Amino acid sequence: MTTLKELAEELNVSISTVSKALNGSSEIGEATIARVKEAAKLHNYKPNRVALSLKNSKTKTIGVIIPDILNHFFAKVLYGI
Repeated sequence: MTTLKELAEELNVSISTVSKALNGSSEIGEATIARVKEAAKLHNYKPNRVALSLKNSKTKTIGVIIPDILNHFFAKVLYGI
C-alpha cells in the first residue's frame, strides 16, 4: 500500500504538499495538484482509514452487541443494520 511519504519522495515534494494537494487546498498550485493526483492514481493510493480515524477522533463505525446470533429476531435485526 502506497503512503503519502512514498508519493512525496517520488515527486520530490514534502508530505504536507502531497496531503494538501490530495485534499484540494488552495495553497498548492494547479500543476502540483495535477502531478500529485496523477501519481496517486498511478500507484492506486487510498488513504489509511485507521490513521484518519485517529487523527479526527472519529471512527465512523458502529458496534452492535447481540445476545444470540442464532435467534431469528436478532439475525434479522443485524441483517437490517
